[in-house]
Amino acid sequence: MTTLEVSLLDEQVKALEVLARARNESVGTLVQDAVEKFIRSAHPAAREEATRPLADIVNEVAEKFFRSAKPPEKLVRPIDAPDWEERKRRALSAAGRFNSRTGDLSARHDEYFADSAEEKEG
Repeated sequence: MTTLEVSLLDEQVKALEVLARARNESVGTLVQDAVEKFIRSAHPAAREEATRPLADIVNEVAEKFFRSAKPPEKLVRPIDAPDWEERKRRALSAAGRFNSRTGDLSARHDEYFADSAEEKEG
């Protein structure tokens, strides 16, 4: 759950407090219920999209990108450079072929990059 700070009019806060006491609920619960009802009524698919697993969303975006990937219109490259399809095939075949031997590169890549940059400077 995410904490969100919202500014309300004094009258709105007083009304929420009265309702919360009458229903024996917290103001936060009333606000959450109201937001949920608003989302469902304003855009029914928004709730479903918000609860989709992140991996599904990433896979869908990647699949659309690679299916529609086309070479840039104004690409200047040497005559002997591989064509776009060959470059894409080579890039995809390289994925996952190398080992950093750290075990946590994906989680700490920024730190490793910073350390590497400091070594080059120093």
